[in-house]
Amino acid sequence: MRILVTKRQPSFFFFLVEDHIPFERLWWSFFEKMQPATWKVLVHFSSNKTVERKFRFDHTIVPWQRSQWCNIVHAEMEGYRKALEFSDAFGVILLSASHFPIKPPELVYSVLKESKGSMFVYKNQDSRTIRHRRRRKDAYRSKQFFLHPHKAETWNFLKQRDVEMLLRHYDSEGGAELSDKIVSGSSDIKEFQGSKCAEENYPLYALRTQGARDIADSTVPIFALWSIKDLKREEYGGGYS
Repeated sequence: MRILVTKRQPSFFFFLVEDHIPFERLWWSFFEKMQPATWKVLVHFSSNKTVERKFRFDHTIVPWQRSQWCNIVHAEMEGYRKALEFSDAFGVILLSASHFPIKPPELVYSVLKESKGSMFVYKNQDSRTIRHRRRRKDAYRSKQFFLHPHKAETWNFLKQRDVEMLLRHYDSEGGAELSDKIVSGSSDIKEFQGSKCAEENYPLYALRTQGARDIADSTVPIFALWSIKDLKREEYGGGYS
């Protein structure tokens, strides 16, 4: 049954994957329950191979950019740039191959549209919890979906105004070089304690230095990961290609 909603601005679901979307059928079912005008899909493949990829739902391919474990900033920026070609969108949701929706489409839309600002859910991760559960594999298997019982993890959502702000910083303030320095350890930027990953530090740093306000956390789990074991180093390419 299709859920009927009034005409609203669309949001972008931006998938950064290696060469496919594992939960494609689930996402297809999710999108089928939304009005066509309320969503658009962007896909960036870390695998730089010229092969034809087909999905059940409409999507736009983001031009390839180099990526590596702990630094997908260059691919992120290319996707945000593509999203700005559609002036009617209100924001972009960044997702990995491991994500799937756990709330109905109308609730997901409402949570994002009504948020005061962009959301960076990954900055609530507790690295000590991750290490603890890696040591105790049996204890982790009983909680496949969450590191915290009340929150899905490692996705973010940028309002359109913050997408524009982030791209201005990336283009005019050497964002590409800065993100590489964060990963190499030659930068002292640490917006997210316990991580040296560029995608977890650079966007927050860039937005705050540009005067962004109302950066929020999601208190409603709307996306989840299948398992932290899927976040292996090879999931998004394993290195520059």
